[in-house]
Amino acid sequence: RVPADSRTTHYALSLRIVPEEDRFSGEVSIDVTLVSPRRVLWLHMQDMRAQEATITPAGGAPIALDVVRMGDDGLAALRPASDVPAGRATVRIVYDAPFDRTLKGIYRVDTAGLSYAFSQFEAISARLAFPCFDEPAFKTPFDITLTVKRENAAITNTAAVEETDAGSGFKRIRYATTLPLPTYLL
Repeated sequence: RVPADSRTTHYALSLRIVPEEDRFSGEVSIDVTLVSPRRVLWLHMQDMRAQEATITPAGGAPIALDVVRMGDDGLAALRPASDVPAGRATVRIVYDAPFDRTLKGIYRVDTAGLSYAFSQFEAISARLAFPCFDEPAFKTPFDITLTVKRENAAITNTAAVEETDAGSGFKRIRYATTLPLPTYLL
């Protein structure tokens, strides 16, 4: 479990999903409120490669984060290059991860020569799909954007509110903000 002295207030999650590939990629921005100053922030991100990670205190400049995996359960320590003050902040992580093959997180199924991507986040498998506070007590609104092949369907919790051409045969779909949800219901 992560310490209870930080609270999520909003997620902006953008995923690029191509079921024919071995990995998917994403970017998550998590608005948090920190009860006290920090030298480490704990969250969940299992089997992911972080390409970039920062935390930006409200009114401040981004601070680089070193991402350190703390075992096989997905717990990760985000260690800032300098102290992070108490108050509001935004954690931003650019990452990629493998499609799971055991029907957890974002998983891939191949049948009849076609590949499909699905998600199953209960009870603590969202940590395989995106960096998050993967515990039921954290109920947070999500803004989701999916980038998929133009011919693919992409469905999530809320209705699509905008679809744009993302170039090279892809489309980007932005969805309406969810109600506050735990990660396992996304």
